[in-house]
Amino acid sequence: MSCNESSRPTVTIVSAADAGYFWGLYLLAASVAKSGMGFPMNLLIKGFNDTQRRLLEQFEGVSLHEISDDSARNLCMRKAEAFSHANTDYIAWLDSDCVVVGDISKLIIPKNGEMQLRLRLPFETTEAFSHFYEDGEKREGLARAVAKTWQEDVGERDEPRHDSIASSNCFVVHRRHLPFIARWEEQIKKVLPSENSGVVNYEYAHYWQTDESVLNSLILFADDAPEVSDYQMGDRDGAHVAHFVLQPKPWVKWTRRHIRYMPFTFDLLDWVEENGFDLPDEIPPALRRSRGWINTLEAYAITAYQETRYFGGRVLRRVGAIA
Repeated sequence: MSCNESSRPTVTIVSAADAGYFWGLYLLAASVAKSGMGFPMNLLIKGFNDTQRRLLEQFEGVSLHEISDDSARNLCMRKAEAFSHANTDYIAWLDSDCVVVGDISKLIIPKNGEMQLRLRLPFETTEAFSHFYEDGEKREGLARAVAKTWQEDVGERDEPRHDSIASSNCFVVHRRHLPFIARWEEQIKKVLPSENSGVVNYEYAHYWQTDESVLNSLILFADDAPEVSDYQMGDRDGAHVAHFVLQPKPWVKWTRRHIRYMPFTFDLLDWVEENGFDLPDEIPPALRRSRGWINTLEAYAITAYQETRYFGGRVLRRVGAIA
């Protein structure tokens, strides 16, 4: 090992999923293996059978950790446990519906040595708070009522550290900030019910994005929150992390938003087989190269349906037809 290699900061990738997201973790683990970065992966799992475990563990560096108890909480609220199994300089969280496209090893280390995550652009922040702006309030930045709740629940800073909120699907922290990650879990227990309510739940008022809302409350108002540096893994023209946000996921159906990654996914599964790794016995139709043209037609139809429902709902809410 060269001197430069021995002094390079070490990184562990962590994620979590139940059996319903097995294909997500499989694609993530395969994409990390294909990238050649050599990063270990610690995966927190729940309900996986022996075959699913073997298929994940065949990729070098993958370690599986069963969820520690029978808590009813969704795994999205248990992320801190995945961090606790890592012992490297940096720990990178990637959602189980992410894949790594290319070698991100030069991008994954935060520029400031503390924390790397993506703060939303102004229009994204406005969209995120669209349900929470009060009458007469300027519809931009943090919604006043939400910020007030977060500040009171955290109880430290009077003013928010940023005028935006972060997307938590992919972020990186230095291990010295593990106490902050542990605090995130404790804050989740403090402000959210002990139930499996999914990843997004508007019944939770100002914590509708569940774990992500709690993380943002701490980033904005906690004294010990890491300083955030520029997000470096979002340039789709180079190596990056792709996030298959919203439903359906690509292993179920493709949408127009994600169809650009269909060839990448086909090539990834070909690479798995060509390099002597095992594929699951049943490949979902959406991941079969022979169905590429059908997937494309379905993607446009699904997206058209989703957009019609979304914009139709906004019109009906504006005229008071629905709440």
